[in-house]
Amino acid sequence: MTELRDATAQSGITRAVEGMPSIEAVALAERSFSDAGGAQSPLLMYRTGAESQLDWMEELGRLRALAQHLGLDAQAREAFERACKLDLLTVERDSNDQRQRNLHEGMAPFRVIRFLIARGWLFDAWPPPTGRRGDDVDLQLVAPNGTKVNVQVKASDRPGNVLQEPIPGTTRFISNEPIPGTTEFVSRRRDGENDDHALVGIRKACFQLRASCDVVTLIVVCAQRDSPLSQAPQSVAAGLLGRTVQTATGVYLPRDRWGVFLDERSRGEWEHVSAVVLLDFVRGVACSAYACTTFANPHAKHSADAGWFTPAQVLVVEDNTVRWRGGAPEGSGVPTGTRIVERPPA
Repeated sequence: MTELRDATAQSGITRAVEGMPSIEAVALAERSFSDAGGAQSPLLMYRTGAESQLDWMEELGRLRALAQHLGLDAQAREAFERACKLDLLTVERDSNDQRQRNLHEGMAPFRVIRFLIARGWLFDAWPPPTGRRGDDVDLQLVAPNGTKVNVQVKASDRPGNVLQEPIPGTTRFISNEPIPGTTEFVSRRRDGENDDHALVGIRKACFQLRASCDVVTLIVVCAQRDSPLSQAPQSVAAGLLGRTVQTATGVYLPRDRWGVFLDERSRGEWEHVSAVVLLDFVRGVACSAYACTTFANPHAKHSADAGWFTPAQVLVVEDNTVRWRGGAPEGSGVPTGTRIVERPPA
């Protein structure tokens, strides 16, 4: 693996993976499922065969190609096998299908590697040979300035199922009989896209990384959901930084609303975490791409540079003021210019 830890070599890998024709990437994903054997769940059968899922298949193929180039094909093969060989078949198509969730979890580290090495990082090890008792690190990468970074990857949450529920009072009747077609419905998501699940995963990762106190550490969340967490991170922002209040003079983060990064009662337990990164594969009609939002810990022992994630959206704190590098996501919850204060001015 030593020869792959060279910047020139990994730059070539990035070009090979990103320059791979779409049809070849999809074909590699199809072979990956076929080689895994076993039976696919109804959801995976749909996703591997529907034209509307080609972008999803293409990403899987590129991640598998990345694994092959980096000598990590055993880990990728295991992810596909877990998606096909576990006794978890369902009768109907279910968005919360456990087999797909296993596949997402197994391929999430490759998504992190692909995103970062395309921005000048280097892959170093999976898992890194730390040799320290209590260490639980998924990946080690090298930042663009040569800093080694330990990474814990979380694939928290579940997509949930969208159900059409009738709106009470919208059905019209004639002689106490409902008139067909008059009932109005609303779409509701059930058993999924729960921000609390992401926060639980972040807290668990913080605990897992507690022994990595002498290096930069990242928690990267590749949430399993349809709506990208990176673009609506209010709950994560509230948990890490706190909940804002707005007055006539501006937006503030007062002491009694501080999150774990700021609160003196908790920030000592989080000072080994340099940043929390939300990374999503956002599927669109015209194109699909990665979206990334990063929350840098202002009290971290070892800081993560905002420039390492360019062109991602990165929240930093400077002079007790929140700044967003690369712009704030629409649902940030903590706008740029927010002041961190003891209490808002009267």
